Amino acid sequence: LRTLLQTQGMHGNCKALLITSGLLQLAILVVQEAHFVHNFITDNRIHAGDNQKPFAATQNGLFIISSCMSLMLLLERTYAVWNCAKYEKTSMHFLPLSTLIGISILVGALGVYGLYWR
Repeated sequence: LRTLLQTQGMHGNCKALLITSGLLQLAILVVQEAHFVHNFITDNRIHAGDNQKPFAATQNGLFIISSCMSLMLLLERTYAVWNCAKYEKTSMHFLPLSTLIGISILVGALGVYGLYWR
Protein backbone atom coordinates (compact mmCIF):
# COMPACT_ATOMS: atom_id res chain seq x y z
CA LEU A 1 0.00 0.00 0.00
CA ARG A 2 2.83 2.39 0.76
CA THR A 3 4.21 1.89 -2.75
CA LEU A 4 0.80 2.65 -4.26
CA LEU A 5 0.47 5.80 -2.18
CA GLN A 6 3.86 7.08 -3.32
CA THR A 7 3.45 6.22 -7.02
CA GLN A 8 3.22 9.41 -9.07
CA GLY A 9 2.69 8.11 -12.62
CA MET A 10 -0.59 6.30 -12.02
CA HIS A 11 -4.00 7.82 -12.76
CA GLY A 12 -5.92 8.77 -9.63
CA ASN A 13 -8.90 6.52 -10.34
CA CYS A 14 -6.71 3.46 -10.80
CA LYS A 15 -4.72 4.32 -7.69
CA ALA A 16 -7.88 4.76 -5.59
CA LEU A 17 -9.32 1.44 -6.76
CA LEU A 18 -6.04 -0.40 -6.12
CA ILE A 19 -5.70 1.13 -2.64
CA THR A 20 -9.31 0.21 -1.82
CA SER A 21 -8.69 -3.34 -3.04
CA GLY A 22 -5.52 -3.56 -0.94
CA LEU A 23 -7.36 -2.31 2.14
CA LEU A 24 -10.06 -4.94 1.57
CA GLN A 25 -7.43 -7.68 1.44
CA LEU A 26 -5.98 -6.35 4.70
CA ALA A 27 -9.46 -6.32 6.26
CA ILE A 28 -9.97 -9.96 5.20
CA LEU A 29 -6.73 -10.91 6.94
CA VAL A 30 -7.75 -9.00 10.09
CA VAL A 31 -11.11 -10.79 10.21
CA GLN A 32 -9.42 -14.17 9.74
CA GLU A 33 -6.96 -13.42 12.55
CA ALA A 34 -9.76 -12.16 14.81
CA HIS A 35 -11.67 -15.37 14.13
CA PHE A 36 -8.60 -17.44 15.01
CA VAL A 37 -8.03 -15.49 18.24
CA HIS A 38 -11.71 -15.82 19.15
CA ASN A 39 -11.58 -19.59 18.63
CA PHE A 40 -8.35 -19.83 20.62
CA ILE A 41 -9.72 -17.80 23.55
CA THR A 42 -13.03 -19.66 23.67
CA ASP A 43 -11.25 -23.00 23.15
CA ASN A 44 -13.52 -23.69 20.19
CA ARG A 45 -12.12 -26.40 17.94
CA ILE A 46 -15.29 -26.97 15.90
CA HIS A 47 -16.31 -24.19 13.51
CA ALA A 48 -20.04 -24.36 13.97
CA GLY A 49 -22.63 -22.45 15.90
CA ASP A 50 -24.15 -19.01 16.10
CA ASN A 51 -21.07 -17.39 17.64
CA GLN A 52 -19.18 -18.09 14.39
CA LYS A 53 -21.80 -16.41 12.20
CA PRO A 54 -20.51 -12.80 12.51
CA PHE A 55 -16.99 -13.83 11.52
CA ALA A 56 -18.19 -15.88 8.55
CA ALA A 57 -20.60 -13.16 7.41
CA THR A 58 -17.95 -10.44 7.65
CA GLN A 59 -15.33 -12.53 5.89
CA ASN A 60 -17.66 -13.59 3.08
CA GLY A 61 -18.93 -10.03 2.68
CA LEU A 62 -15.36 -8.78 2.33
CA PHE A 63 -14.61 -11.54 -0.19
CA ILE A 64 -17.62 -10.50 -2.28
CA ILE A 65 -16.67 -6.80 -2.10
CA SER A 66 -13.07 -7.64 -3.00
CA SER A 67 -14.19 -9.66 -6.02
CA CYS A 68 -16.44 -6.80 -7.14
CA MET A 69 -13.58 -4.33 -6.70
CA SER A 70 -11.43 -6.47 -8.99
CA LEU A 71 -14.19 -6.34 -11.60
CA MET A 72 -14.55 -2.56 -11.16
CA LEU A 73 -10.80 -2.11 -11.56
CA LEU A 74 -10.96 -4.15 -14.76
CA LEU A 75 -13.82 -1.99 -16.07
CA GLU A 76 -11.99 1.23 -15.17
CA ARG A 77 -8.77 0.13 -16.86
CA THR A 78 -10.67 -1.08 -19.95
CA TYR A 79 -12.36 2.30 -20.26
CA ALA A 80 -9.01 4.02 -19.74
CA VAL A 81 -7.38 2.00 -22.53
CA TRP A 82 -10.23 2.61 -24.98
CA ASN A 83 -10.18 6.36 -24.30
CA CYS A 84 -6.54 6.80 -23.32
CA ALA A 85 -5.90 10.15 -25.02
CA LYS A 86 -8.84 11.81 -23.28
CA TYR A 87 -8.81 9.79 -20.06
CA GLU A 88 -5.20 10.26 -18.97
CA LYS A 89 -5.50 14.05 -19.23
CA THR A 90 -8.45 14.19 -16.84
CA SER A 91 -8.23 14.33 -13.09
CA MET A 92 -9.93 11.93 -10.71
CA HIS A 93 -13.66 11.54 -11.12
CA PHE A 94 -15.03 11.11 -7.62
CA LEU A 95 -18.66 10.49 -8.59
CA PRO A 96 -18.00 7.53 -10.94
CA LEU A 97 -15.31 6.22 -8.58
CA SER A 98 -17.63 6.48 -5.57
CA THR A 99 -20.37 4.82 -7.61
CA LEU A 100 -18.12 1.86 -8.48
CA ILE A 101 -17.05 1.42 -4.86
CA GLY A 102 -20.64 1.87 -3.66
CA ILE A 103 -21.91 -0.78 -6.07
CA SER A 104 -19.25 -3.18 -4.76
CA ILE A 105 -20.28 -2.56 -1.15
CA LEU A 106 -23.97 -2.93 -2.03
CA VAL A 107 -23.37 -6.25 -3.81
CA GLY A 108 -21.35 -7.44 -0.80
CA ALA A 109 -24.11 -6.47 1.62
CA LEU A 110 -26.78 -8.14 -0.52
CA GLY A 111 -24.63 -11.25 -0.82
CA VAL A 112 -24.20 -11.51 2.95
CA TYR A 113 -27.90 -10.89 3.48
CA GLY A 114 -28.76 -13.61 0.97
CA LEU A 115 -26.33 -16.07 2.51
CA TYR A 116 -26.98 -15.54 6.21
CA TRP A 117 -30.18 -13.65 6.96
CA ARG A 118 -32.63 -14.53 4.22
